[in-house]
Amino acid sequence: MLGFGQLAMMVGYDSESFILESVIHSIHEREPETISPYAGYYGQAVIFAAYTIASFLAPSILNVTTAKTMLIMSAVSKLLFSAFTGISILAVVTFFMIPSKDVENCIESSEKRGTFVEALMGILISALSKRIKGFGLKPTMTIGAISVLVYCGLVHVSTPFEAPLRPTSEEPLLIYHSYPLIFVIAFAAGVSDCCINGVRAVICALVLPERRVQSYSVARMYHAGACTVCFFFSPVTPLYVYTIGLSVLSVIATIVFYRVADSTKSMERKLTQISMEKKKIAEMQVC
Repeated sequence: MLGFGQLAMMVGYDSESFILESVIHSIHEREPETISPYAGYYGQAVIFAAYTIASFLAPSILNVTTAKTMLIMSAVSKLLFSAFTGISILAVVTFFMIPSKDVENCIESSEKRGTFVEALMGILISALSKRIKGFGLKPTMTIGAISVLVYCGLVHVSTPFEAPLRPTSEEPLLIYHSYPLIFVIAFAAGVSDCCINGVRAVICALVLPERRVQSYSVARMYHAGACTVCFFFSPVTPLYVYTIGLSVLSVIATIVFYRVADSTKSMERKLTQISMEKKKIAEMQVC
């Protein structure tokens, strides 16, 4: 239910983003003095700037409310755009139907102690995690990084260098765009987004179990802040800066993630050993 609700909410958000950019470009083509051709990018930058601030404030709000309430509030906001009212209502209804009671090993407990992945890929990760120990960490991160390399590579060889900056008749590096290619790129981008967001939530919960909401929000804050910078500089940033930059960053992130995951396993082994020693000591005292 969480995955479907997130899917419904993100479909509305992504659709709004693409339509916003297209409409602004269309208006600028008809009446150049009316609006800047880059206003869509600036609008996205402002949205992500607000997202950065919201990520910073989210843990404090969660201390006085519940994760379910936050999900409902976030879905009530796709309602600001009347074209996506139906999908937003579907997301709100789905979030309302999520059970409020705690389950074993739940990420966010309803009990407050004071001073939050999408559809097809989420199902795959969930199924494999039950069969392969630790699949939600290194294997999922690897799938996400490979997906980033795939879609960045396809965009790199199929899009002219100056395409993000201005209309151009320049030839692509290797292949031309087509509907099948666009669907492949979109699918790879969705898989990478799902995997990387998923492992980020998992590693935050493992490394800082008592502050998992705060650590995840800080990670999202850096993410949104970087998106804000990218959108503000998009009018002067060539395509290859994105495709090569994202690929390099994904490889670096995977290497760092592996090290953190290894240290987490080491920490778990130490805690398990300490727990077993305490248990033995307690048994000896009883004897």
